[in-house]
Amino acid sequence: MINYTTMYYNSYDISSSYDKKGSEKLKKVAILYKNRDNNSIIEYINNTLLYIFGEYIEIVPYFANELDNNEKIVADACLVIHENMLYGIKNNISNYSKVVILKRSIRKQVLPELMAIPNNSDVFVVNDTYDTEIETIYMLCELGINSINLIPYTQVKRSGVNKAVEYVITPNELDLVPKYAKNIINIGYREIGFETLFSLMKTLDIDNDIINRNILKYSIELVEQSIHYQESYYEACLRVQLLNLVVDQSMLAVVLLDELNRVVYYNPKALSVFNLKKDEIFTGIDEGIINSEEEYKDYPIRVNDANYLVGKSNVKLVDEIIGVIITLQDERTLRDIEATIKSTIIKKGLVAKYSFNDIVYSSDSMKKCITTAKEVAATDNTVLISGESGTGKELLAQSIHNYSKRKSGPFVAVNCAAVPESLIESELFGYEGGSFTGAQKNGKIGYFEQANNGTLFLDEIGSISANFQSVLLRVIQERQVIRIGSDKVVDIDVRIIVATNSKLSEEVLKGSFRGDLYYRLNVIPITIDALNKRKEDILPLMEAFMGRIYCNLTSYEKDRLSDYKWPGNVRELENAATYYKALGRLPDYILNLNLCYDSGIIESNKLIDACCKEIGIVILKIIKKGTQPFHGIGRAGIISELSIQGINISEGKLREQLQEMQNDGYITVEHGRIGTRITQFGIEYLKTLGI
Repeated sequence: MINYTTMYYNSYDISSSYDKKGSEKLKKVAILYKNRDNNSIIEYINNTLLYIFGEYIEIVPYFANELDNNEKIVADACLVIHENMLYGIKNNISNYSKVVILKRSIRKQVLPELMAIPNNSDVFVVNDTYDTEIETIYMLCELGINSINLIPYTQVKRSGVNKAVEYVITPNELDLVPKYAKNIINIGYREIGFETLFSLMKTLDIDNDIINRNILKYSIELVEQSIHYQESYYEACLRVQLLNLVVDQSMLAVVLLDELNRVVYYNPKALSVFNLKKDEIFTGIDEGIINSEEEYKDYPIRVNDANYLVGKSNVKLVDEIIGVIITLQDERTLRDIEATIKSTIIKKGLVAKYSFNDIVYSSDSMKKCITTAKEVAATDNTVLISGESGTGKELLAQSIHNYSKRKSGPFVAVNCAAVPESLIESELFGYEGGSFTGAQKNGKIGYFEQANNGTLFLDEIGSISANFQSVLLRVIQERQVIRIGSDKVVDIDVRIIVATNSKLSEEVLKGSFRGDLYYRLNVIPITIDALNKRKEDILPLMEAFMGRIYCNLTSYEKDRLSDYKWPGNVRELENAATYYKALGRLPDYILNLNLCYDSGIIESNKLIDACCKEIGIVILKIIKKGTQPFHGIGRAGIISELSIQGINISEGKLREQLQEMQNDGYITVEHGRIGTRITQFGIEYLKTLGI
């Protein structure tokens, strides 16, 4: 048998459950009982209300059987014990909007024993009167105890029928329970329901953190009929705390006004700027801004000799404006934030180092190219930069970024050809921790997210696989990414610039590049001509690379520089300048064009053709060195090795060279990490040359 005979709240120190109200006027709560017959219940209800509301309230009891017809109950709230009392006291209530009907509940601790009563069992409900027994039966039915037959015991006694039952339920009236009862379930005094406490708090208009805390602490142990209502209250309390935390700690001054421009809410930052009081008309800024139906963002104003950016948003209910939110951002704080962000970006290396001033040119084609680039920099349109390897596509991309409104944001450059196909999705989009073997424990932010509010430069876009092309198309269209291993969509604000050294339009016709992706990228096309098509730029560039020693070049050397075909473009020209600064002369292949791999064009289909024999042998040796059991060497690695040996060749020409060598059986060329590997026939060929 469960026994709850002690007063539950006697174990609490009521005085510690609330803050003192000081000199503020207490809210008056009138409690209307039927009579004075049960003092223990009256005391229990009083103690419960004091536990919840503390010294915010003053409790005044009234008794229906003692009320005069002309006596008026004047209070901030009137708590009526049962709704069937309302008609009899209609003349005593001065304001029915202040009336709250008391709804009762039980504690969760007694629920298991109630639910253990066998179905369809006859159960006596014992209370001090027939009416209170009926109230208890209604309460139990509303709480879901409806699989048993609840019988008011007083009715049985009146009938004179001697009916014995096995189970008895009583709300702390143990002395009234019949002696023959075998199983007595004492549910304790019926508790004040959550809905009643919430309604009382709203009626009294004393909604604060202390009372909300006490209601939550109290009601969590109750069985409630309207459980969704209770859960909504909990969630609302959490949301309010979250909003208070965010808004109170915000660097923005925030003021909420009603439709009459009266102050409804303000955060500490706003109080430091304005002299504010709740319910007073807000006069801190120009009335024209507040009363306008137009919304503002970052509108400059001056308050108390300081500059601010003001924002104004209308609060609407459907299409009716019911209030206004005013925000102010201190200009000095903004500058500090920008400086911090810029410092962080620089530390991470996500910066564009070059601008249009760093581009050296004299040719009309480059002048036209830069003019177009400056015009497109003012927009957020996607740019496709085409040009041979070494023409300066990334230099132009960085210049566009630094000329745009995104210049204070990050610039993230990715060489798509250098990222293995198996990793490119995780590198660009990021991943959650542990989403695949080898993933970092805490996950990783992808390049798209790193470039947020800035520019993402995708170089060698033509090298990405067909599978990834479809994924990239969706991201560019929707401006949203999903990290690998996550189901959360991340919105991104990124300007995209792509570059290619191949003709993507031809790749589309071949079917190796998606047409829909190509047209999504080819919004603003910019083509950088090869260096041999803009010879006017060769000597100015050489002077920029060589500096003061440029004057040491002879007329013959300058003529040779102008006559050379520059298959490696500006990158090769810079290498020639470095060569001169180190050795005091130009490379032999420039001075004597008969010795050079000048045009970069393979004139024969055979490796052993005289013009290309030496270059082909060098390439084959590099491939042999880079051939391993499970992978070979990529084009970028071959070009790097050739450059070290003073041989410059464009990637496009190298691709043609490798294709011819594969056709003749010297090598195999595979996609991805496998790369290019020498065949046994190629090894035997080198042996015939003594290599």
